[in-house]
Amino acid sequence: MELNSVQQEIVKTTEGPVMVLAGAGSGKTRVLTNRIGHILQNGLARPDEILAITFTNKAATEIKNRLFDMGLPAGAIWAMTFHSMCCRILRAEANYLTGYNSNFSIYDEQDKKNTIKHILSENNLKEDFLADVAQGLSKLKISNLSMDEYKNICCYTPHDKQVFEIMQKYEERLQKNNAMDFDDLINKTLFLLKENEVVRTKYQLKFRYILVDEFQDTNETQYNLVRILAGYHKNIFVVGDEDQSIYSWRGASIDNIKKFLKDFSSAKLFKLEQNYRSTKHIIDYANKIIKNNTNRIDKTLWTENGEGATVSYNKSYSDRDEAEYVVSTIKGLVNDKGYEYSDIAILMRLNALSRNFEEKLLAYGVPYKVFGGQKFYERAEIKNVMAYLKLMINPNDEESFLRIINFPKRGIGDGTIAKLRALSGTSLFDAVLNGDLLQDKALQKVEPFKGLMQDLIKKRDELELYDFVCYVVDKAGIKNAYSGETEEDYNRKLNISELLQNVKQYADENSGKTLVDFLQTVSLTTDIDSYEKDGNYVSLATVHSVKGLEFKVVFIVGLEERYFPIVRCDESSEAEMEEERRLMYVAITRARERLYLTCSRSRYMYGRQQFSTVSRFLKELGYEVSQNRENQSAEKYTEKTYEHTHKPVFTSSINSFMHTNEKAKKEFDFVPGDRVFHTKFGIGYIVTFDSATNTAKINFDNFGNKTLSLDFAPVKKI
Repeated sequence: MELNSVQQEIVKTTEGPVMVLAGAGSGKTRVLTNRIGHILQNGLARPDEILAITFTNKAATEIKNRLFDMGLPAGAIWAMTFHSMCCRILRAEANYLTGYNSNFSIYDEQDKKNTIKHILSENNLKEDFLADVAQGLSKLKISNLSMDEYKNICCYTPHDKQVFEIMQKYEERLQKNNAMDFDDLINKTLFLLKENEVVRTKYQLKFRYILVDEFQDTNETQYNLVRILAGYHKNIFVVGDEDQSIYSWRGASIDNIKKFLKDFSSAKLFKLEQNYRSTKHIIDYANKIIKNNTNRIDKTLWTENGEGATVSYNKSYSDRDEAEYVVSTIKGLVNDKGYEYSDIAILMRLNALSRNFEEKLLAYGVPYKVFGGQKFYERAEIKNVMAYLKLMINPNDEESFLRIINFPKRGIGDGTIAKLRALSGTSLFDAVLNGDLLQDKALQKVEPFKGLMQDLIKKRDELELYDFVCYVVDKAGIKNAYSGETEEDYNRKLNISELLQNVKQYADENSGKTLVDFLQTVSLTTDIDSYEKDGNYVSLATVHSVKGLEFKVVFIVGLEERYFPIVRCDESSEAEMEEERRLMYVAITRARERLYLTCSRSRYMYGRQQFSTVSRFLKELGYEVSQNRENQSAEKYTEKTYEHTHKPVFTSSINSFMHTNEKAKKEFDFVPGDRVFHTKFGIGYIVTFDSATNTAKINFDNFGNKTLSLDFAPVKKI
């Protein structure tokens, strides 16, 4: 696709600071890529003198692939995320870091929590402190405060001081473990650039051109990083959209746009307003919702695409009806309209709303994948394998050591670990490798682990990456640890097999890369990086987790107060409400051809039925309560369950519905011998059924007898 006139001007404006405000679907990646291509084609810089910062590894890979397709030498370009860039700088300049070497581990959120828990346990403190310590650390690092600055600002009560002491111990423990958390990668790089003239000058001179994607999502520390790096050449290009700023909860500041224009007063400002993604109807809805925000630079999306299908709206009686409507509509789109499942996404504000949709998708036989839930590399079985690998690179990584010392089970408990600590003043791993384990009966249990570690260290230097990881999984007995016949064990074994496939793919695509490279890549992987368009499944996701993606068909569900916008916004500041509205804007603009908006009169959440009020966003889009159309699901309900089933139009407020018999008893027609399907336990048959309590004893083919309450259990007759 040819560039439009504004895009062409942006591409050719290479010198000096430039800011581009790019509306959703306006081709910003194409512009960014062509700008780099223009720089290379005109010999303005070598590939390794270009820094292109993205917010996902996926986006960085896409930029490089597009440049390769243009026949340009993109391999040496620094196209990467902030964390990847900082990690690369820190490993290269590790000799300037006090207390660290280049093989430092990167701790994710779970590693961070585990470290805090260990410190709390060692200090005889309850885990009640965990949340306060984690929150304090986030505040400390997002604000880029020193420990002394934080203490002066935040420590007033005895509890605050105790929390602060744990925070200090956490920072000391990370250094002892030769480990950094995600925030450290950014903060320590900024500190290095500020305080070390040699390092600062090296990278300022190196990067002739700096390009930052998704600039609206940068936090203060990230902005200061690129500001310093651009301090010499001043060829800094930032592209973003304040209407898509949705990460304030992790420190992102929409004010960075204003800061940039102030710090780089000579900056040229461009707007990209032509949308290439969506139909006119969808774009109209996007404009209509975002114009309710006041803290934004005025711009209006427009498109030359066709009108497209009108936006559909459905209000259901219950959350189960809503799920029925969505999934039955999806089946119709696939069977009658020629769509693939991979064309479709179900988006929600909160992941907690996904259960009903998952049940209905399973019942209809619709393949799906959940995004925004537990990430692959955060699963326990995967973290166990990764802990073995991390220890091979960083022997000081105590968190990894503690994770695997008794996995698989070796009869090693806290007492044995305490004795190991007494053997060495360096690390627990050193104590195992170099300590005299035979002198104590308890320590003799560690001997097999010592032998295993010595063997793995030897093989680490002999085997290629993929072969080595396979060897670790086999030799450590990891798969055998999940040899049970339960569904959980089966899924864990499948996940380990998937991990091995991931390693093989990485090794095949990255010749010469080492275990250190692989671990770094994994540590910095985001949920969106695992999204593959080739898989034919419906994407079930939070809005946050699909930013940067697009789908032919989008369902935005749960459009009620408390759920979208979320409940805290009832008493929120205008700034918080505007961010919720930006999130709605992002959700709408994921759709290319068809958009469906759904809500429910009532929703079963947190153990009870709750009645809902329509989202203010629907009202802003022009849907008044008196105009709402009631769509009933294909499920049959009795008059006893829904007193207003016969009413075709909802003509007043929700008050009439509030008198529905909330405690009406569900009716089931199960009899012994009926074949049934459960979303977790699979297929089985009814052994006994008690209609008074709606409980059934079910014999499942793979899990034996289970006694379940049918009022809550996802059981369907087949």
